[in-house]
Amino acid sequence: MHVYSRSSLFIRALTTHLFIVLSTTIHMNSLRQLTSKANLLLASAARSSSSSSSFSTQPTVFDKIVQFTIIDKLGRRHTIRGLEGQTIVDVLESRRDTFGDDALALGPEGHGTYEAHIKLPNELLATYPPPQGHDNDFLYTVADQSDLDKHSRLASKVVLTQEMNGAPIALGSLAPWLGQV
Repeated sequence: MHVYSRSSLFIRALTTHLFIVLSTTIHMNSLRQLTSKANLLLASAARSSSSSSSFSTQPTVFDKIVQFTIIDKLGRRHTIRGLEGQTIVDVLESRRDTFGDDALALGPEGHGTYEAHIKLPNELLATYPPPQGHDNDFLYTVADQSDLDKHSRLASKVVLTQEMNGAPIALGSLAPWLGQV
């Protein structure tokens, strides 16, 4: 049987107490570090989630689609979709099978560029001012002079915008907003 002196018991109790305090302190520091790391991860996740939600508010291709109606020279209506930034002549070129080659004329730049005479409705006239200078001269070359009026524009000068959604655009001499169709 071991006989311990009072001082050795005190030292032993003190050592045990210090061991418990130190291990608790180490454990608490580890917990603090883990909590700190968890908070950093949560903050990082919140930032990435907010940045991904801001990403989802960016315009998509669907947001840039412009749907409008082209009335061909026979009065048939074609619902067409294009993208903001395209010109009407780009849309006509991509649908030559629908509108035929006579919807387009060779552009003033020469081979490989096309042009067309179109008519805009009243609500778009302010957005696309009448052709001036060389454009006006070329419009007289592309279209019959008797077909030209304040609605006449060159298709290469009309760029698709969201404002054009649902708008009727006529090829050639027709003006459906005046009851011609």
